[in-house]
Amino acid sequence: MRIGIFLAAILLILPGSVTPGEAQPQQVQTGSKELADWIMKLVLEKGHENEKLKRDLIKYDKTITKSSLERNPPRVIETSVYEIYGLNGNSFEKLKERNGQQIRNARSETSKLNFNDILLKRFDFDLKGEELMDGRGYYIISFKPKEPINSLPFDDRMDEGINRMTGSLYIDMEKFYLKRLEGRLTNSFTRIMNIFEMKDFSIKFEQEEFEKIIVPKHLELTYRYRVILGETHERLEYSYNNRSLNHPPAKP
Repeated sequence: MRIGIFLAAILLILPGSVTPGEAQPQQVQTGSKELADWIMKLVLEKGHENEKLKRDLIKYDKTITKSSLERNPPRVIETSVYEIYGLNGNSFEKLKERNGQQIRNARSETSKLNFNDILLKRFDFDLKGEELMDGRGYYIISFKPKEPINSLPFDDRMDEGINRMTGSLYIDMEKFYLKRLEGRLTNSFTRIMNIFEMKDFSIKFEQEEFEKIIVPKHLELTYRYRVILGETHERLEYSYNNRSLNHPPAKP
């Protein structure tokens, strides 16, 4: 079963004309859906700009560790390392290593991960408050699925789980980027005459700055589902490291 489209990196958005650092949101009461929508559209706009820079300038490694949570301590099932790079405006990934063994002649594949479009198309937002972390301010925005849930787009069962999540987004007040996302399946759901049941699904995602560009830092997916032959309870951890610049960024 594919664990697909919600993974990896990360917020892109609708066009707008406001520049972070120059404009300030209107004075709207905390809990305002209008202000939350305004913030998220700006985050998506800046995410598109950042994504172009990231693909042009930065390459890095992505390590995926798959673990079984059916026993304590968790048992590592598989570890894979991918090289992530940009080419002709597209993001690609190439398998370098699996379970400690070097992979030769692996083919590059287009990276399909895009948090931003999924968030804006599938969820409603509400501004819940503000928080100071490490001397920096963040908007706390809650998200929940748009209604009706069954009409939301999906590609697989994991994607259906994403459509049923609720959670929180931490948005940097100064640069308007997604710092952290935490989401969890609200209710279990079944498919195919109860042959499949998604019992639990959660996501934790975090980004950080590298050379003034926003890059993924860590992504964790935990899921538990049941099929006829039994139950699966696993975790996928994505870590991003070995970052470097393809070439120095152009001077403003």
